Amino acid sequence: MVLTVEDIISEMRERPEVRDSIRRVILTDELLELPRRFSELTERVDVLARVTEKNSADIAELKDIVRKNSADIAELSVTVKELVKMTAENTAAIKANAVAIKANAVAIKANAESLKRIEDDMGQYRGLFLEHSMPKLLLPRLAQQLSLKRPRVQYHHNYWPTADYSFMDKVEDACEDGAITVAQESRIRRADMVMNGRRRSDGEEVWIAVEASGLIGEKDIDRAAESAEILATVYKTETHAVVIGHRVSDIDRFRAEQKGVIVTLVNKAEV
Repeated sequence: MVLTVEDIISEMRERPEVRDSIRRVILTDELLELPRRFSELTERVDVLARVTEKNSADIAELKDIVRKNSADIAELSVTVKELVKMTAENTAAIKANAVAIKANAVAIKANAESLKRIEDDMGQYRGLFLEHSMPKLLLPRLAQQLSLKRPRVQYHHNYWPTADYSFMDKVEDACEDGAITVAQESRIRRADMVMNGRRRSDGEEVWIAVEASGLIGEKDIDRAAESAEILATVYKTETHAVVIGHRVSDIDRFRAEQKGVIVTLVNKAEV
């Protein structure tokens, strides 16, 4: 935080310990000794007064003491002038430092914004690489986790269209028959990946809707759950929703559990 001269003066008024500390830093030893020297002078004058009453000869000694104190005061006056000059120079330096600090703060903010843009760009690239790597990452994992055989990618938005249109034909037929809405058909088209397989226990078909994101969030979870519900309507069979990514917060993991969405985390090195 940048302190102005007004801030320093206010702090000195409100906090005596701060005022004393700043005095010790700014004032010279001669100026700090002034109260003690004046106290000594007062004592000397009192002594001189008493001595004068008894012996006029002591008046000469008093004059010598006064002359000595006058010299000290003259020296103190020079010191005060030097202190005033030093204070002015320090004030100018403080103002210059405040300007420099403000300029540094602006530069730091600009650098932080640049780093944020770089981080966002890297997050997008990692997301693209993650989506590209989904088939090899998910097929073996979900086959084992859900006890599936013959896991197949039926739709991947980075590789569509393919030679086999049977999956989207089924979805489009359901839309034309009124089983699903046009918005729901569009949701399936915008899914990151759709795969299927068969349960090892009875050979029944299982469909899986997948959403990918570097940082898994609430929207990814909702999209995966919505796509799985649409697949259940189209194929009238068991469906699962899956989100895959590098990180997920505790609250979003809880959201996924509440909606029955499977969370799969992968290391960046795996992508």
